[in-house]
Formats: sequence, structure tokens, C-alpha cells
Amino acid sequence: MSKENESQTSTSTDPMLREIWDSIKKQNDNIALLREEMLRLSMQNDKENRHRAAEIENLGKTVATLRTGFGSPATDEFASIITEDNESASTAINRTVNMAKARKLSGLAAPDTPPVHLDIEQPEVEERGYFPPAPPTLRAKDAIRYIPTHNGDDDVGVEDFIKEVRSMKDRCMEQDLLLKAIKVEKIVGKAAQSIRNIPIECYSDLYDALRNNLAAQVTSDEYQEQLRELRQGREESVQSFNIRFRRILNRLLYAVTNEYPQPLTRKIMTEEITKKTVRVYLKGLRRDIGRILLSSEPLNLPEAEKKAADVERYLREERQPNWSCNRLPSVSNRPDNQHMQMKCFKCGKLGHIANKCQNFLPPSQRDRPPARIQAVQEWDEIQETTSNQEMDEPYETYESTSPREDYSQYL
Repeated sequence: MSKENESQTSTSTDPMLREIWDSIKKQNDNIALLREEMLRLSMQNDKENRHRAAEIENLGKTVATLRTGFGSPATDEFASIITEDNESASTAINRTVNMAKARKLSGLAAPDTPPVHLDIEQPEVEERGYFPPAPPTLRAKDAIRYIPTHNGDDDVGVEDFIKEVRSMKDRCMEQDLLLKAIKVEKIVGKAAQSIRNIPIECYSDLYDALRNNLAAQVTSDEYQEQLRELRQGREESVQSFNIRFRRILNRLLYAVTNEYPQPLTRKIMTEEITKKTVRVYLKGLRRDIGRILLSSEPLNLPEAEKKAADVERYLREERQPNWSCNRLPSVSNRPDNQHMQMKCFKCGKLGHIANKCQNFLPPSQRDRPPARIQAVQEWDEIQETTSNQEMDEPYETYESTSPREDYSQYL
């Protein structure tokens, strides 16, 4: 027997090798079936994607036609949008939603469809790329309240102002009246002078006039240089320096919004400027204030302004001399209430008692000085008011004995 016959005989006789061979064959068959199924599903998804893209394009054309006015031929008597294949928009949308639900229930992933932006405004290109979330319901007098005032100096930037105008325009029913109200009420000062002689008939004319005539006269680099050169005066307060610093900073941010119309680029530049602002502010302060704040650098500009004001107040209080320790309390010369309430029953006068009465002294005692009781009482009052301050030499006091009364001379 040859070697081939021996191998075939061994393969046919060995049951384990036959089972392995059969399992490998079944796996290959299953893989081939899966490939065919995946190819079929891929072709089906491509067909659905092309069909949905055509539907979206037809809807965009229909909506653009309806924007020209009511009663367009693109609407039927029930005011439903009709596509090119005589299918209403609601029916097309429902069918698309049902297809997505069916794919989700069957376990198939939804195909990736590139986003299609529908431009509903022909003369201008919307940066947002989506329809208004709600139908216009505001009147012009209500919508004008939500638009900021633009004076062309250092307030809201041109692109931010245009963004707010577009947002309110989409929500306003009286768009022509809103445009006139914006030109009269919301564009004032330098901005109104710059576009006074420019004819503005639509919103596109307004946007072009603002972009072409209200650009910042000074670039952002020049304003950054002004901030770096700004210094606090020798006798200038922190509050006054903050006002000057904020004025230049607002003009810098206004110039950035005009130089970078793209929102993402403008946001990046604004964040970069904000990070550098704190250190520039600290370098502009006086040395005695800036050195203290540089040891613990604040996180943002408002925190730096608050800490600078606190340091200035602390240094001002340290420079003021303290006179409280050298100032003696005033001694009251008011007589004692208890002493004033005494009454002499001899003479009937207030202020003393009978044994201290000087009005009825004998001739030998009339020239004698009065008792020093009053001096002792004044000394006690001084000790109470001077916070227990000790005196070097106390007053020498004595109390005279009362003379013997002789009433025979009055009889």
C-alpha cells in the first residue's frame, strides 16, 4: 500500500479527526452566510440613506419656498407640506421614525448619516445651523426688551449683538417692526453715528453695516500694551485704579469680539486674556500692595481687586498714629449728688450739715480755713476716672473737729 492510501485509511478510521474536520467545515459555512447577510444589510442601509437624504433635501426646498409667503403652491388646502414625490412632510417624518424604531428592535445599528444643515434664510448664512426651537410668538415691543444696547465703544461686541438680534428675530412675529425698533432704540452713540447714512432695508444690511463700520479703531494688541503700561499713582486709591483698569480691559474684550467673529476662536482668545489679566493687574499696583499680593496670587480679577482694597486699608490704618494711650481722661467738676443733697438745719442751706456749718462760727474760728473733706472727695473721684492710676504723692488731708456750740449768745 502507498502512503496516501494509508493516510486516507487512518483518517476514515479515526472518529476524532472526522469530527474536527466536520466542525471546521460548518464554521466556514457559517462565516460565508454571515458575510452574505452583512453585505445585504449594508446595501439596504445605503439605499435607505440615499432615500432619506433625498427626503431631507426635498423638505428643505419646500420650507425655503414657504418662507416667501403664505398661500404658496407648495401647500395644499390643508396647509400640509408636500414633497416632490407627492408625500406630505408629516407622513415622511413618521415613516422615517418608524424605520428607525424597526432597526432598533431588530438589533441593527442605525447608519451614520452626515448632518444636513437647512438654510432657511436665503440672503444670509446662519452660524447656528438649526431651526428655532419654538414658533415666533413675541411682539416687537416685547422682543426689543431682550436685545442689549450697542453704543460702539466698550459694551457688547458686534458679533454678540448680531447673535442676540438673530435670536429675538426668530421669536418675533413683527420682524419688520422689530428691525426699525432696533435701529432707533438699541443702536445709540458712536454706533448710531457710524451707520446713520447707510440704507438699511433688511437684517442682512444691518449686519453688514455693523461689521463694516463698527470695528474697533484700536487693535487688541494695542489695548494689551496699554494694560501692561498702566500703573497706580502714588496717592491714587485702589478703587480709582480699578476703574481705569476695567475701562481698558472692557475695550480690549470689545476689540477681541470684533477681530475674531468665529465663536470658538473668540472664546479661546478671551480665556487666554483672562488668565493673563490677574498678573498684569498685580504688576500695575503700588509696590507695597503688589508685593503682598504676589506672595499668594489670587485666582481671578475680582478676588485680586478685593484683596488689594483690604491691603490698602490695612496699610492706611498702620500709618495713622495712636493717641489713645497718651490721652488722659477728663475729670468731671460736677459736684457729688449726695453731697448736694445735704442740708444744714442751722442755716437752712444745702451742701453741708450742722456740725460743718461755717455761717455761725465763734469769732475765734471765723478766720480758720474750711475742712479738707472736699479735697478727699475730689481725690476719690479722680482715682475712679483715671482707671486706677497711682499718684506719687497723695494730697495731705485733715479733718477739723467740730467746735463746741455756744447757744447763750443767741438768747
